[in-house]
Amino acid sequence: YTRPGAARVELAVYDVAGRRIAVIDRGWRGADERHAARWDGRDGSGVLVQSGVYFLRLRAGADERVRKIVVLR
Repeated sequence: YTRPGAARVELAVYDVAGRRIAVIDRGWRGADERHAARWDGRDGSGVLVQSGVYFLRLRAGADERVRKIVVLR
Protein backbone atom coordinates (compact mmCIF):
# COMPACT_ATOMS: atom_id res chain seq x y z
CA TYR A 1 0.00 0.00 0.00
CA THR A 2 1.02 3.61 -0.43
CA ARG A 3 -0.03 6.80 1.29
CA PRO A 4 -0.14 10.26 -0.29
CA GLY A 5 0.91 11.78 3.04
CA ALA A 6 2.83 10.60 6.06
CA ALA A 7 0.58 9.11 8.75
CA ARG A 8 0.37 6.62 11.58
CA VAL A 9 -1.19 3.47 10.14
CA GLU A 10 -2.80 0.32 11.44
CA LEU A 11 -3.55 -2.62 9.17
CA ALA A 12 -5.74 -5.18 10.94
CA VAL A 13 -7.95 -8.20 10.24
CA TYR A 14 -11.51 -8.39 11.65
CA ASP A 15 -14.06 -11.17 11.68
CA VAL A 16 -17.67 -10.72 10.54
CA ALA A 17 -18.72 -9.88 14.12
CA GLY A 18 -16.32 -6.92 14.10
CA ARG A 19 -13.76 -8.42 16.48
CA ARG A 20 -10.14 -7.61 15.72
CA ILE A 21 -8.38 -10.90 14.93
CA ALA A 22 -4.86 -9.73 14.17
CA VAL A 23 -2.80 -6.59 13.63
CA ILE A 24 -0.64 -7.01 10.55
CA ASP A 25 1.13 -3.67 10.44
CA ARG A 26 1.27 -0.66 12.74
CA GLY A 27 3.44 2.42 12.90
CA TRP A 28 4.43 5.66 11.24
CA ARG A 29 4.68 5.47 7.44
CA GLY A 30 6.13 8.10 5.15
CA ALA A 31 4.45 9.72 2.18
CA ASP A 32 4.54 8.04 -1.23
CA GLU A 33 6.53 5.05 0.04
CA ARG A 34 5.50 1.53 -0.93
CA HIS A 35 4.69 -0.73 1.98
CA ALA A 36 3.99 -4.44 1.94
CA ALA A 37 2.35 -6.49 4.64
CA ARG A 38 1.76 -10.21 4.85
CA TRP A 39 -0.77 -12.09 6.95
CA ASP A 40 -0.12 -15.75 7.67
CA GLY A 41 -3.76 -16.52 8.53
CA ARG A 42 -3.18 -16.58 12.28
CA ASP A 43 -4.92 -14.63 15.01
CA GLY A 44 -3.13 -12.56 17.64
CA SER A 45 -2.47 -15.72 19.69
CA GLY A 46 -0.82 -17.53 16.78
CA VAL A 47 -3.74 -19.88 16.10
CA LEU A 48 -4.79 -20.44 12.47
CA VAL A 49 -8.17 -18.85 11.78
CA GLN A 50 -10.99 -20.91 10.32
CA SER A 51 -12.21 -20.69 6.73
CA GLY A 52 -14.55 -17.77 6.27
CA VAL A 53 -14.98 -14.12 5.44
CA TYR A 54 -12.77 -11.54 7.13
CA PHE A 55 -12.22 -7.83 6.68
CA LEU A 56 -8.91 -6.09 6.21
CA ARG A 57 -8.98 -2.52 7.53
CA LEU A 58 -6.29 0.07 6.89
CA ARG A 59 -6.49 3.17 9.06
CA ALA A 60 -4.09 5.96 8.17
CA GLY A 61 -4.57 9.27 9.86
CA ALA A 62 -8.20 10.27 9.22
CA ASP A 63 -8.53 7.84 6.28
CA GLU A 64 -9.92 4.33 6.52
CA ARG A 65 -10.22 1.62 3.86
CA VAL A 66 -11.88 -1.78 4.28
CA ARG A 67 -11.61 -4.79 1.98
CA LYS A 68 -13.26 -8.17 2.26
CA ILE A 69 -11.01 -11.22 2.17
CA VAL A 70 -11.84 -14.92 2.15
CA VAL A 71 -9.81 -17.60 3.90
CA LEU A 72 -10.13 -21.12 2.49
CA ARG A 73 -8.56 -24.06 4.24
